[in-house]
Amino acid sequence: MITGAIIKEIIGDGLNDWRELLPGLIGGCIGFIIGMNISWERNKKKYNK
Repeated sequence: MITGAIIKEIIGDGLNDWRELLPGLIGGCIGFIIGMNISWERNKKKYNK
């Protein structure tokens, strides 16, 4: 019973952390994709001379 309560506590905290981290995670992914697209466009121009 004690281990179950501990696991529930950890999972509960984990879910709360996930809810807080998710917007940052999504923002980071979007920023990464945009950054990749910008650098890819620059490289494309560089190599298409």
